[in-house]
Amino acid sequence: MIDFIRLFRRIDNHRLFLEREDIKFVEGIIYKNQRHIKYAWYNDPKSNCKIKVGYNNWVEFSGSITKYWYEENYTNLPYSDLACAIHELADTLYSHPSDLILRSFEFGLNILLDDTIKALNLTDLAFNYKNKFFQDMDGDNLASIGKRCVLQEYQLKLYSKSMQYKLPYELLRYEIKVHKKRILDPYNFHTFDSLLNKNNLIFLKEQLIEKLSEILFYDNTIPQHLLSNYERQLCANWQSEIYRKKLLKTKRQKFNYQKKRLLETIDKHGKLHLKPNLIQQVSDTWDNLLES
Repeated sequence: MIDFIRLFRRIDNHRLFLEREDIKFVEGIIYKNQRHIKYAWYNDPKSNCKIKVGYNNWVEFSGSITKYWYEENYTNLPYSDLACAIHELADTLYSHPSDLILRSFEFGLNILLDDTIKALNLTDLAFNYKNKFFQDMDGDNLASIGKRCVLQEYQLKLYSKSMQYKLPYELLRYEIKVHKKRILDPYNFHTFDSLLNKNNLIFLKEQLIEKLSEILFYDNTIPQHLLSNYERQLCANWQSEIYRKKLLKTKRQKFNYQKKRLLETIDKHGKLHLKPNLIQQVSDTWDNLLES
């Protein structure tokens, strides 16, 4: 459900954090000019989450709340564990969840796939989100683990958790990273406790489904012998990203027309049914997590 988060709060006395016994904060200087860094920090070696404490009295947390709770994030975090993680993390930050400003966050699901397709191969079939193009998403070893589509206020990610963590099963991660919370209006996601509100979480599910429905997934199982000459050429052309980008740039109306015809061809002849299957899995999985 919820994964990466950034929290912020003004505090009364930063020394309360730096004098803690349970967390050892690091202080340092900037190497080039030897000036003191304006904050102390702590990186949790198990979850890779980071806490910063500013000398002018502020605290910031950034990291995966799923890793904070499970020390990995290929397991979906159900609502009961999410609530526990939120309250425990707030306590760690000497705060109440309503005191912590939610600056940004990511939400999505890990989706278990059957044997018909690998997660990485599925991401290659994501051609466009509306009229935007996907780009490769690099993992820790710099090899592509999937795709992302970056927009001004948010980005969509589709990538292989199996490849990222070398899992023995096919696990697809689909998530939305929020850059500007305006896209979530009229719902209030201002403070950390907003992620405890089930109505807010239902709205996030609806956003996942709405964005997913706008992705053009190609279907490489289409039997070529069933296609007309136009449909066969259309499928061949649209498998080229260069062709699609040139067409969108020079002939937008033709791009939209061909996109519509391609979708009709996929719906008529495709065997994978990627989009409806993914939408159903997202809806069912989210509902189950919300009640767990």
